[in-house]
Amino acid sequence: MDEKTFPTLEATSLAHKLERAGLSTKEALVYTSLLACNGAYPAYLTEITQLKRPTVYKVLLDLSVKGFVNEIERGRKLYYSAARPSILLNYTKHLLTKADHAHAAAKLLIPSLEQLGKQQIAQSRVTVYDGKDGVRTVYGFHLSESEPYEMVGFGNASDISRILGKKFLRHYAIQKGKQKITTRVITQEGDATSKLIGDIYRGVRPEYWPSIRTMPAHSLLTAGVMTLFGVNKVSIINMEATEPISVVIEDRTTHQMFCNLFELQWHGAKFTTN
Repeated sequence: MDEKTFPTLEATSLAHKLERAGLSTKEALVYTSLLACNGAYPAYLTEITQLKRPTVYKVLLDLSVKGFVNEIERGRKLYYSAARPSILLNYTKHLLTKADHAHAAAKLLIPSLEQLGKQQIAQSRVTVYDGKDGVRTVYGFHLSESEPYEMVGFGNASDISRILGKKFLRHYAIQKGKQKITTRVITQEGDATSKLIGDIYRGVRPEYWPSIRTMPAHSLLTAGVMTLFGVNKVSIINMEATEPISVVIEDRTTHQMFCNLFELQWHGAKFTTN
């Protein structure tokens, strides 16, 4: 080896191409450098590659494991030479075999991974939304179910009207009718829900107008609305704060628990005519 011989531009160019064959940038640089100078000690490789000495030792070890370099002890020092370039064919063939095995393993794992994903989706989720825009977002969720369903709820519709406005609620009522969403509502005695419903559901088919029953104010949320929608969702809007806070819970058990509570109160509430 001529200690004054540095890797040529051709060797550097080949190093970049070797990366496409599966070697890392540093592995390709060290291997082509060894080919260019016909073997070298690590100190010299550090000098010609401009890599730090610990990095050179690590790369040489990795290349040795892959079969790209030969390690020889000379006078208590390790000397390295490059394996024949044909090793590249054996190495890439090994990578292809490894990829085939990985592909086969992945195919076997997919059913288990998909089941895990379904379990994760089935787990409960709680999301909080702030302000009036948050209330609008939650009311949009009420209309996002793919199938018709019965919506049930508790609360004071007058507060919702103040926040969302009759124009928004009018659109909401029309969409509910189009999506065949039926509704039962328990509100507090003296609330203006009946009049509001008459205004916003005008023109909607009667079967999609909410059925209303009332209870004393102390029995209900006095500054909020709880809505049970879809098959597993609950929305709660708290209007006691300076800005309304909306919470959406996606959990079948919680949904069913509040449905049972609603039915108990529904049977004890007073019927109201719209």
